Amino acid sequence: MIATMFSIKNFLFKPKPKINEPYVTATTSFNFVAELPQMNTQFQETFRMFPDFVSRELTHNMTYGVYYLSNLVDSELLFQEILDRLIEIEELTSPEKLVNLLPIGQLLLDDNWYHMQQHILQGWTYIHISGYKYGLLANTIKRRERALTKPENESQILGPQIAFTENLETNLALIHQYLPNPDLCEIAINMGENTKTSVHLVYLSNRADLEMVTHIYNRIQALDLEALLDATILAQWLEDNPSSAFPQMITTERVDRAIFPLLEGKAVIAVSGSPQIIICPNTFFDFFKSIEDYYYRWLTGLLWVLRYPSSLQPRM
Repeated sequence: MIATMFSIKNFLFKPKPKINEPYVTATTSFNFVAELPQMNTQFQETFRMFPDFVSRELTHNMTYGVYYLSNLVDSELLFQEILDRLIEIEELTSPEKLVNLLPIGQLLLDDNWYHMQQHILQGWTYIHISGYKYGLLANTIKRRERALTKPENESQILGPQIAFTENLETNLALIHQYLPNPDLCEIAINMGENTKTSVHLVYLSNRADLEMVTHIYNRIQALDLEALLDATILAQWLEDNPSSAFPQMITTERVDRAIFPLLEGKAVIAVSGSPQIIICPNTFFDFFKSIEDYYYRWLTGLLWVLRYPSSLQPRM
């Protein structure tokens, strides 16, 4: 009887399988060294759990180490603008000189291992020159984005028929395209301990109140999130009364609906990976406005006032 009970206990409460400890350690951190073989060893240790990690060694007049994740980089850009160019370099060079020799839009000198590791995980390529204790990061991210389309959830007859996408750079470019103003300012913030999501606070310095912008910035910085995947999640965290059943933030997928609030002195927040833009701050009456109110004559546009009392009428 006792033996039967023990067998049932062992069946229901199986011991946890032993995990190989070297593969569950925290983020590996090393120091940059000048010797390329030791750098190769450190990279292999850091990215040992990534099957697509590639470590290449090029030797011409100098020896280069090139490190990247093949699933995240633009292969054509990597081979044509980096690998082929490194082979063509005749003279001895340094990381500082290499910045002017590679035709890549974004190049960063780096000597911080954690910073370099985060960039490679996003699709950047690290180039190390043998003999130097620091290297060069090149932006080789493979862009995965859909084409510009019409707004699906906020369809209107008037105004531009363009919606934001999941690509942050595209969304910011659309705002700059419709608002080519030198007073248009951006503040970049990284959020999410695990996602490292890029968040941009956008405003017009000659129209927005500086105290308001500072307050929004401080509210964002005060958030300690493990992950941030969408602007609607950030909007809920920024609300003054999270327990309220009513929305306090306006999000939009329309470009023009983000431009008009900027001209009114408000700020907008763009989140990487999200097709929604947050508009803040908002008043109670902002939720009764339609984007088409901006396009009608002023007398017709005042019809939005009628929406407020009509919303208070009892429904049958």
